Amino acid sequence: MELHAQPNRDLWDIMTFGAGDARRQPIWWVITTAGDDPDRKSIGWEIHEKAQKIISGEIIDPRWYCKIYGAPEDADIFDEELWYKVNPSLGHTIPIEKIRQAAIGARNSEAEERLFRWLRLNQWIALKRIGWLPLTLWDSTVGKWSKADLVGKKCYPGLDLSSTTDLTGLALVFPPQEGLEDWRVLIEGWIPEDNMRERIQRDGVPYDKWVNQGFLHATPGNVVDYDFVEARIITLSKQYKFLHGGTDPWNSRMLTQRLQKEGVEFLEVQQNMANMSPAMKEIERLLRSGQYSHEANPLARWCFGNVVTAVDGNENIKPMKNKSKDRIDLTVAWINAMSIAVRLEDKESVYETRGVRS
Repeated sequence: MELHAQPNRDLWDIMTFGAGDARRQPIWWVITTAGDDPDRKSIGWEIHEKAQKIISGEIIDPRWYCKIYGAPEDADIFDEELWYKVNPSLGHTIPIEKIRQAAIGARNSEAEERLFRWLRLNQWIALKRIGWLPLTLWDSTVGKWSKADLVGKKCYPGLDLSSTTDLTGLALVFPPQEGLEDWRVLIEGWIPEDNMRERIQRDGVPYDKWVNQGFLHATPGNVVDYDFVEARIITLSKQYKFLHGGTDPWNSRMLTQRLQKEGVEFLEVQQNMANMSPAMKEIERLLRSGQYSHEANPLARWCFGNVVTAVDGNENIKPMKNKSKDRIDLTVAWINAMSIAVRLEDKESVYETRGVRS
């Protein structure tokens, strides 16, 4: 079976769970090329990850024999020695000239490069067909730092509160300052506990796993309990130095008024192009220039890859929840925080906080 082509895990479960119990030595022979799976939630990606862990020794399972031929993401894709390593039948069943011709196309076309990486080099593709920024940009900007490095640093919090179907998101944006050379962001979210199982089936993502990993918080009931959100924000405000935050004014005023009494100030960010486009363009500029980094957060990564934007005649942009197929709330929280950061950071020269470097 070409496992990457399976739309869900149903066929895999039927074929593997208990199917060989009546045989003394059952065997399943499963092959697949890499898949076009930007969200990393397919059964093909799940088994690929398991195989990698078995090969590395992270998982011990003597029932499995795993072999993977694939080019690393940072490899020189036009290196002919690499082609032979990832295509063991090259020169036997496939002529080298076929790969060379495909490589010429890949040099001249982004679409053909995508196919070359996928079908010739067996790389898992992480590019949304429609969206704001490619997931490869997210993956290449994971920071080599920990939350402990940010304790006591100043940051701009951003909120995106939910209805019954959305997530609630919180982002903490840390601008460059003493001890931080680049921009950094921490992101987390909340989900109602009562309907989480139903939403796992509907959205096709492991909310329960993300809760266990600490990227997502489940609150009692069938809507997000803002008391838990408030308590978490107050806790974080004592751990980091909160500056003004940004939030969508929809449904947030009661919470922000309570937070104000605790010394946490939020400013409203109208969800329009005038307020969101400068923040989104600055996030993109800083990410692409290597001046912005973030945690390896699978929930935030999923939301980042889901963002679909509206564009006006002046190339201003804003995220569109009603056009995005899946949840984008954590990314919206990041944009809200960045909107305030862009607005206020310009008022203070970096030289006032760290001096001139040469």
